[in-house]
Amino acid sequence: MSVPERRPMPSRPATPATPAPPAAQPPAAHSPAASTPPQRGRSRLGERWAAAKERAADQQPGRTQQRDERRTRAVPSWLDARSWIGAIVLMCVFTAILWAVELINLTEDHGLDRFGIRPRAVAGLWGIATQPFLHRSAAHMGSETVPVILIGWVVMVAGLRTWAVVTAVVVLLGGLITWLIGPSGALLVGASGMVFGWMGYLLARAIFSRRIKWILVAAAVLFFYGTLLAGLLPSLHSNVSWQANLGGFVGGAVAGAALHPRGRDSRLSPRRAVL
Repeated sequence: MSVPERRPMPSRPATPATPAPPAAQPPAAHSPAASTPPQRGRSRLGERWAAAKERAADQQPGRTQQRDERRTRAVPSWLDARSWIGAIVLMCVFTAILWAVELINLTEDHGLDRFGIRPRAVAGLWGIATQPFLHRSAAHMGSETVPVILIGWVVMVAGLRTWAVVTAVVVLLGGLITWLIGPSGALLVGASGMVFGWMGYLLARAIFSRRIKWILVAAAVLFFYGTLLAGLLPSLHSNVSWQANLGGFVGGAVAGAALHPRGRDSRLSPRRAVL
């Protein structure tokens, strides 16, 4: 019995493996730095770094004072309100403005006096702001020239901003009080209310701040001009409006109490104490 011969099956050629497709890459996130040109990015970074350094330097003790000193040195000494000479120069300029208005008023036969305060009259409310610039005569303006310069000078030494704030409070609040309590039918003009307002501020500053320097200043003002306080008392036979003087004095006292409240340590914050 014959056995069939087994022949080996022909081997098939090996099929090369197909490479797997590359994995999909996620889209790259948008980066502002990548889209920004290198030079522009560096410039922005430099600006931010410089601003951060400036803020850090401003927080250093004494930096603010040094900056203020540089600004002060930029102003001539004869125009610096915090110097004795600069304060007197500025007050002379202010007084010259008052005289200029008076000279114009003279050419108008004092027709500008109609813009004075008319108590409790709606038309007289405009006089609250214009009263200190108007006077009945050149002699009236002359009698108030020296007190305006000297007492205003003492206030001005504290700083131009302090003087401006105090003067605004005195003129507006004092003028409103005058409009409320003044005699009916009267026409009130003159800068005496402003002068009394400055005196009220100097006294209130000394009382509320309790600083030796300002107490001595208030005492000196009282020594030379203390007799003016008699103008605060009612007078029936006088051309002086005690109501305007009283209103200005109250306005100055309010300004002093607001700018120098009791209990504030002005030694730690001298600029805040004098605005």
